[in-house]
Amino acid sequence: MKMTEKMINSTEEFKDLDHYFGTYTLGEKELSQILIPTTILTAKDDPIIRGESFLSLHPNRNVRISIQDFGGHNGFLENWKGACWYFRVLDEIFSEY
Repeated sequence: MKMTEKMINSTEEFKDLDHYFGTYTLGEKELSQILIPTTILTAKDDPIIRGESFLSLHPNRNVRISIQDFGGHNGFLENWKGACWYFRVLDEIFSEY
């Protein structure tokens, strides 16, 4: 978080961390306005955005929320070579269209 704070403090676009994080927060209102099929992929062990925080959301029929047991925050690694298993998930999602 210190690295993010340092980055934010070096710009004039954001006043502070709260302002920065507030600009990309998606809530009930934003999720209800999504018009195209959207899948949100998250993990229970994400240290930044807890997976259980998605349980209280009630998005519209265009939004599917997929909560995985593991994955962290952008850490859906399959092996030590850096392969990401979410590519398979994306293939499944896109094959529906």
